[in-house]
Order: sequence, then structure tokens, then C-alpha cells
Amino acid sequence: MRKTYGNTWWGKQWLNSLNNIDYSNRLPRGRTYANKGLARNIEIDNNVITAEVQGSRRKPYEVFFAVPKFSATEKAKIIGLITDNPFFLSKLLNRELPPNLNRLCEENGIHIFPHDWDDLEGSCSCPDWAVPCKHMASVLYLIANEIDKNPFLVFQLHDFDLFKGLEGVGYSASEQTGVHIFSAFDLYRPFSFEKTKKEWDEELYQALDFSIIPNCRDSLLTILGEQPVFYNAGNFKKILEKVYSKVTREVSKNTFSKNKKTKDKPNEALAKTMDEVEEIEILLDTELDYATTTLRNSKGKSILDFDKEKDFIHWLEQLPIEKLTQFSPALRGLFLTFLFSKKIIEQSAYHPQLLRVGAKRFKVRWLPANLNEEVKNAFDKVHDLTSDDLIFYKKGSTILEPIPQDSFMALVSFFLNHFVHTYHNLGYKLVNHSAVNLFFNGSLERFVDFENKEYPGAMQLWLNRFFISEKEFVPVLMVDDQEEEGMFQVKIAVEDKSKPLQAPVELDKILEQKKFSSVRLDVLRNLAMLGDYFPQINILLASKGKETLLFDADEFVNILFKIIPTIRLFGIKILLPKALRKLLRPKISMSLEAKSKEDGGGVKGSTIFGMDEVLAFNWRIAIGDKMVQPKEFLKMVKQFSGIVKINDEYVFFDEKEIQNLIDKMKNPPVLDT
Repeated sequence: MRKTYGNTWWGKQWLNSLNNIDYSNRLPRGRTYANKGLARNIEIDNNVITAEVQGSRRKPYEVFFAVPKFSATEKAKIIGLITDNPFFLSKLLNRELPPNLNRLCEENGIHIFPHDWDDLEGSCSCPDWAVPCKHMASVLYLIANEIDKNPFLVFQLHDFDLFKGLEGVGYSASEQTGVHIFSAFDLYRPFSFEKTKKEWDEELYQALDFSIIPNCRDSLLTILGEQPVFYNAGNFKKILEKVYSKVTREVSKNTFSKNKKTKDKPNEALAKTMDEVEEIEILLDTELDYATTTLRNSKGKSILDFDKEKDFIHWLEQLPIEKLTQFSPALRGLFLTFLFSKKIIEQSAYHPQLLRVGAKRFKVRWLPANLNEEVKNAFDKVHDLTSDDLIFYKKGSTILEPIPQDSFMALVSFFLNHFVHTYHNLGYKLVNHSAVNLFFNGSLERFVDFENKEYPGAMQLWLNRFFISEKEFVPVLMVDDQEEEGMFQVKIAVEDKSKPLQAPVELDKILEQKKFSSVRLDVLRNLAMLGDYFPQINILLASKGKETLLFDADEFVNILFKIIPTIRLFGIKILLPKALRKLLRPKISMSLEAKSKEDGGGVKGSTIFGMDEVLAFNWRIAIGDKMVQPKEFLKMVKQFSGIVKINDEYVFFDEKEIQNLIDKMKNPPVLDT
């Protein structure tokens, strides 16, 4: 599998130092050395890089690099450029280096990246006369990949801890600058015998409709960044897209809906077992791997045990859907959750979550896409019908239970994980990569080597877009219509979800007032992600929230029909004026009327005549409840375009739609005799 190096613009800039200095094909050979893992023990100590590269001799060659240190004046200038423009900091928090920051540094005589080989000091213990030799080149390629994943490294290589410098001016806090990854150990707690029994709500069950769950594949893929830097052997997003399709196809082959009856009758043993089940205990270990499932009768006696996950799933597959309401409350809820999870899979309405397991190990579990409103509504309803004491964790001989807010999520995730791991059908060459194995096989992975230690942070930053709406402080997009100017203003505010009755706080206050300092960086990080789809957010950030975002009637069309729907995919709240929630479009209507004598109507002499001699088309244009004549409509078309307010209602004058209406009036249908 071919690796690529310098997959971001900042990674490419680092490799510019190798431009125009290739001696006898040494650079391609350096890439080969990097690909084969021959460059080892790479260490970075401030501005010094050391490494060992295995060559043709038994003893590895020693490679050394030194990067020029930034002076105190240069460091202060960089800090000033970033604090003057929160947009720069917002991108850096997502481990992206803004091109304009590099440009401004260059204009101030500060070289973040080496321009050529002379900007670096380097040596190798090999006998090769060329500088750089293939051994040195291999190390520089691997450093480029680390800069891809973490551009702060390029500042560190100049002996400059950027975030420590920001802390020095009171702008940042170290706990916010890191990438937070949720711990799997926070998903469970000591077992409690106090359980609240849920009453079955037949009316809620009958109203439950899984068919309203939309297909979310394209929406989920849309909000993910292209070419994530934790995978340099191809396009990871394309692999995820392929998995969505394959898993959907395989699960749909043998699925059945909530309202579709099972074709085959259950065998006698199955029928007896399902009638006796009163208690269910699914056990996972603390690394979220399957341990066992036990089904018990009303006396607490075990009637069926499943040591293998696939056997338990197969047993569930055989249960008859038409018997669901006759099952015990525990089995009823479990089976309903199983059906819901299958529908989620069919609609690709699920996404990955990265978890930390201990200090250096990581796991991925799959969750329903609750950032989609329809998915969240169905999730909540099934939860209301399902007991919270079905799934547990086992640590040694100790039984633990999910934390309350994750009890039902853990159960749904258990089924989603099974379907993804079982049906992804990826080949060996793909799953041999640790990232692919982690996501799609549920493997527990350690990332401790120089080349992969930044993977978890890069993965979390890639997946953060799925979780913006779950945070305590969430961006809100508000639209105001400026009636006098015929303009639309878009504001960005921040909602404190712990205070739902409180109005959202405007962005400039978040960035300025001391009381918001603890959440400021997280807000900036989230807005930077939204700015990839709504570029004007970056302008707002650069102005510290002071800029007024105004759009005329034509410009606002793109905002309303393209940008706002994309922002909604993140689960972000959009506040629109009431009149904008129902947008009117001109519609044509036509009736036939008898021609008057003045218009040449009537029959003269002959009894044979054409319909067009006695009838005429009467065209009218409907704009909401109001009907207008063609002449009046044509005046409107000349006067208005885009989204315009008329009589307290908004009308969308789409150029293509308007032209179609005019063409219809100019070319009416021919009346047959």
C-alpha cells in the first residue's frame, strides 16, 4: 500500500526544503526507506531532530538536523498576529495552519518553513557525499507526516511552544488546547440495585414509525473533512463510504420491518424459550468487547446462555415480529431495539465515536446519528419503551452498569458494532492498517510510535463535527431581515444548553468578556469547523465578532438554500424570522375564456371553426393567496430578484423558474378543433 507524504499544504511546505537538490535519485530512495520503516528512533528535542536509519550496513546510520530557533522578538510577533485574529487561533485549535498566518509571518521576515536546504543544518554518518542523502531524506519525509497531523510541531522545531506563549498573554489554557477524547471508563459505574420499571406504552408503540428515519449517508459524509491525516495510504473517507454501502446491503438482505410479519413460524424450542424469558443480561468487558448473554425465567434461573455474539444475534433474528407485544417487557424492549438498530444500519444513520481505553489504547464504537432530528426522535421513543437494565459491563468478577445517560446508547451501539464488524467486507490489505482495523473491526489499538502517536488526536478532530451539538456551549445561527435596506443579517451567537431559557450570547461577548474565558477556545474550535461550510464565519472571527454579515436578496439565496441546510446537518439550531420559514414561489395558472367580439371571437358564416377562434387563454400568476395579472407580474420580475418581502411574506424569484413561466405564457398550448 503506497504511502504519501506532505498531505496538507503545511506538510508540503516543509518538504520544500528538498526541492531541486535530488542527487542520483536519492529522494525517491528516501521515500522507500520511509515506507519500509527503516528510519527509527526519531526524537525531537526542541529544534533538534535525531534518528537512526538502517542502511546496507549492520549498524544504523545516525541522522541529525537542527532548525533555526525563533528569537524572542519573532515569538512575540507571532503571538501578536494570532491574538489579533481569533480566526487564526480557531484553525490552530483544529490543528490546521491558516495560509494567511504563514503569509503574514513571511511579510514580517519570519520563516516558519525552510525555503531550501540551506535553511537547515543536517548530517548523516553514512559515507554518501550527497547532502541530503537518502537516509536524511527518509527522516524529513516522516517529519512532514507528523507536521501534517500536528502543525504545532513546526513551531516546536523552532524551539517555540506556541500555546505556552499564548498562555503567557492570558489568552489560552493548556487543558483546552489539547484534543479531548472521551474515556471508555467513564461509560460505566458500580452496579445499583435501584431500578425504575418502565410501563409499556401501547399507543406509543403503535405510533412508532421507522420509515421516517432518513438515509443519512450523504449528510454524514458531507460534514466530514476530506483526506484525514491519520491515514496516508489512500482516502479514508472513501473507505467509510464503501462500508456504509456494504453494511447496508448485507443487513437489508435479511431484514424485516416493525410492521412486516415473519414468514416462518418459530420452532418449538425457540417458542418455549421466548415465552419464558423474563430477564436479560448482556455482558461486555471494560474494553467494550462481548463477553456473554444470559436469558433467565421469572425465577431467575438461566434458560439460555450465549458465549458467542453471533449466536445471540442469530437467536434474535429468528424471533417473530408479530409476537413482539406478547413478549416479557425485557425481551420486548430488547427486540424492538434490535429492529431499530437494523433500520439505523439500513439508512446509514450512524457514525463512529473514538474512545480512550486507559492511557494509551483506543477503541471505536458506532452510535446512531442523533444529530439528525428524525433519528433522535425515533431513538427517544424506542428508549421510552425499553428497560434500562439489559446491558452491563464486567471487570474481573465485578459487574458494572452503564451510566444513566448512556444505558440505552450502549445497547444500540452494541448492535451497530456487531453489524459493522460483521459486514464491512474490507480486504486484508485495508484492515492491516491500524486505523482501518480500529474503525471497522473494533480492535483495541495502541498508538505509541513516532509515526502514529498523533493518530488519536487527528481522528478525534475529524470526528468532532458529529458532536458539536452535544456540547454545553453550542453555536446558534440567527437571521434578521433588515426591511428598510432590503438586506438580511446573519448573526452567530452561542447557546448555554444548561440554561435553556436564557437568550444566546452574541459572539463578540464570548470573545471579550472574562466570564466566558473557560469556554472561549472550545467555541472557537467549533466555529472553525462550521467556517469550512460558511466562509463568512471566518470573517466574523477575524473581526472578533464585530463584523456585520449582511447579504442582499440575491446573495441570501445561497445562504438559505445551500449554507443553512448544511449547517443544520451538524445539529446546529437555526433561528429564522417567521416569514422566512414559509417561502413563496410564483406559480402559473391558466383558464379558458370565450373571446369577445372585440377580440375576434364568435362564428361567422361557416359552421366549421377552430377552438382558438372562440376561446382564449387567461393567464394569472399566484403568489401565495394573491393572484396577479401577467403585466403586473412582469413588472415585479424587472424590479425584484432573489428573496424579496412582499406584503409581509417572502417570495423567491428564481431566475430559471421565472423564465419557464414567461416561456409558457409566450407559447401556449395549441387548441384542437
